[in-house]
Amino acid sequence: MKASEILIKAKRLISKPERWTQGWFARDENMVEVTSRSTTARCWCAAGAITKVAQRESYNEALYYLVQAVGGGMISTFNDSSLHNQVLAAFDRAIELAKKENN
Repeated sequence: MKASEILIKAKRLISKPERWTQGWFARDENMVEVTSRSTTARCWCAAGAITKVAQRESYNEALYYLVQAVGGGMISTFNDSSLHNQVLAAFDRAIELAKKENN
């Protein structure tokens, strides 16, 4: 799967505010911390959403574009200090960057 496809799917996963979280990769319906790929996960952070939809070999590439879209730094810091709409906008920028490089 191309990086742009992963980013699109990850963005779709967290597109509603109730499906997005801060402070941990994923949470269940009771807001208990779970792994990103847990079958009980109901909301994800930006990196957790990428983990959920990506295979190991394509995770780093998708994450690379998201890091570029936020100007470098840690995605977890960006996710945890941003509003939901800012995170979605960062995904849009990352998707465009990946598409420009045909990834």
